[in-house]
Amino acid sequence: MLPSYDEITAQPPQVERVITKQPASSDIEKPYEFEWDVPQGGSYGSFLNALGEFFGIFGMIPGCFCIPNPFKKVKEGNVVLITRFGKLYRGAGAGIIKTNIVTDRVHHVEVNSKVRETKTEVCRTRDRKSVGLTAIIFYHISEPHKVFLNPIRLGVALDETTKSIFSHLVELRDYEDVMGHRRELAAAAAGSLQQSASTWGVHVESLNIKSLYRR
Repeated sequence: MLPSYDEITAQPPQVERVITKQPASSDIEKPYEFEWDVPQGGSYGSFLNALGEFFGIFGMIPGCFCIPNPFKKVKEGNVVLITRFGKLYRGAGAGIIKTNIVTDRVHHVEVNSKVRETKTEVCRTRDRKSVGLTAIIFYHISEPHKVFLNPIRLGVALDETTKSIFSHLVELRDYEDVMGHRRELAAAAAGSLQQSASTWGVHVESLNIKSLYRR
């Protein structure tokens, strides 16, 4: 028996997909937590640490504004790096963390994806023609402790390294090759930039050429 017209045109039943299990936090965000050897500081350091623990109890009392609360809130997209006596020893992701109000210092690092546009760089091709190039960098901090320990200005380092890489790559190509293969040029530059950025604790998500023109 052949199916009827209504059976042929009938829509299949819609299956409602419901998430019944909460994903693990490790699947949502990177594990930025670490703890190295805690700086002791000798007997004087032990005294300051005990002092911070004692007064921290009063800081937890609601309405006690003269003493800071030892528990700090870390927002999503941020990581905190904690130093004791000037030495980095602990990192933590989003949530609530406990610190020592006397010996610890909290430093916030944003790990969300960022976009940075470089200034126009004038490059010369192999056949001695000048081109103007502007790039856009998509990146995020993947290892906050490296960024904290490296005494560099991250934005300036990304800009200058990107311009140097493009200048070198353009010098190896003819003008027609540069203008006709901008995607390949950007991909080659992204690979070279990632090699440098990884030593700073940065991951380059992509590198695009915004404008490329004859000067």
